[in-house]
Amino acid sequence: MPKKERIILKKQKTKGKKLNSMRTLLIVAGLVIIFGLVVSFIANSSANKFKEPAQKVVPNPSASTQASPGTNATTDSEVNTEDWETYSEGKAEFSFLYPADIELGSPDPESNKVTLSVASRPIDDLKSETSLFGYDKKTARDDRDALNDGEPGEDFPEMHENSFMVKEIAGGDKAAKSFMVLSKDALCDVTFERNLIFYNNKNQIIITLTGPKINFMDKVRQLFENDPVNCEPTDKVWLTTGQDQFYNFVEQGIAPIEIQKWYNTFDDIANTIELEAVVEEAETIKEKEDEQLDDKKNSKKQEPDEIQKINFKAISN
Repeated sequence: MPKKERIILKKQKTKGKKLNSMRTLLIVAGLVIIFGLVVSFIANSSANKFKEPAQKVVPNPSASTQASPGTNATTDSEVNTEDWETYSEGKAEFSFLYPADIELGSPDPESNKVTLSVASRPIDDLKSETSLFGYDKKTARDDRDALNDGEPGEDFPEMHENSFMVKEIAGGDKAAKSFMVLSKDALCDVTFERNLIFYNNKNQIIITLTGPKINFMDKVRQLFENDPVNCEPTDKVWLTTGQDQFYNFVEQGIAPIEIQKWYNTFDDIANTIELEAVVEEAETIKEKEDEQLDDKKNSKKQEPDEIQKINFKAISN
């Protein structure tokens, strides 16, 4: 083979080797890219698979509609009460402050405002069929004595169990019971209430802060479902764990801002309660003296019968 042809053939072989090397590099690079995409897809699939189911039920409000996180849902900074209204009642000897934009009176389920209601009645006038939460004179007295000892006292079927607690008011001079009611007697009757019960000057006082039902239900709609069997087709009822999840929202300070404000405001109002100096111990002593006097009267009424029985037995013998 002539020298010139050998040179040309050598160049062609060298060129072919270079093309093969480039082709190999491209194939390797392609395989690396494909492998990376497969790994990424598997990782994302695993992450989605193991997400907590609660995320599907619990609402995750955006930053514009979410309150700042907290540990006990009370405000850390001092609340400005300069523009608040004053509620006072002379007979029961107590007063407190409340925000001016809160409606005072009986709650309206159709209202879009937070409502504040106050029930104050003498303990001796309480009757179970007409009083809030079924109190009568005896259960109210027992409840008051339990609170004076730092115990929670009476509980109710309507209250949310986890929210039931003893709360100090009037600068720690008095104990009250605090609890939420999220559903009334009827299954379909959803409500949003925070209640405070305390006693002063022989009166029982119940303060209730009620949130707007329709508005609040819309903010946490993930916690409700339809129940056409027991309710109207359009009525919503709490999910089985809905009330517990709702309580966790507000207690942790992560509820939608309107709901969190309602929850926190109740504590802010309770912290402004002031009581006139009333000696509760004297009241309790007087009540016990009255009960002892009633017992003595009853025992005296029985004495003549007992004497007659003794005399009759003596004669017969």
